Amino acid sequence: MAMMGAGRRLASGAASSGWQRCLATTQAAARVSQPAAPIEKASWHSARLLHASSVAMAVLTPAAVVLSPSALNLPVDFALSLVMPAHSALAVKCIIEDYVPRPVQGISKAIWYAACGLTSLGLLKLTVSGPGVTESVKELWREK
Repeated sequence: MAMMGAGRRLASGAASSGWQRCLATTQAAARVSQPAAPIEKASWHSARLLHASSVAMAVLTPAAVVLSPSALNLPVDFALSLVMPAHSALAVKCIIEDYVPRPVQGISKAIWYAACGLTSLGLLKLTVSGPGVTESVKELWREK
C-alpha cells in the first residue's frame, strides 16, 4: 500500500525517492525516443558517387604519375580534371548539409558548385593548352 501511495505522489509531482525519480525519467525518455530517420535515397546516391570518385582518384593519381610526360597521360589528366572537382563538390556538399544552417545551405551549395565548376574548367584548360595537371604538380618538386 505504501508503494501505491508513493506512485501517486510521483505522478502528482510531490517529493519522491531517488529510484522513483530515476524510473520516471527513464519512462519519460522511453516515451519521447523516436527511431532514427531512414537514410534518404539522395544521400545514399551521394555516398555511392563519393565512393566511386574516391576509387577513381586512387587509380588515376598513380597512373598519372607513372605515365607522365607521355601522350598516354592526356586522357588521365582529362579524367583527373573532372574527377577531382566532382569529388570535392560531393564531399563538401555533405559538410554543408551537416554544419551550415539550413536557411543558407542553398546559396552555400551554389557557391561551392560554381567554385568546383570553375576549378574543373581551369584544370581542363591546363590540360589542353598547358603542360597538364600532372606535369604542373611535378613541376613543384623539380629543381630549377
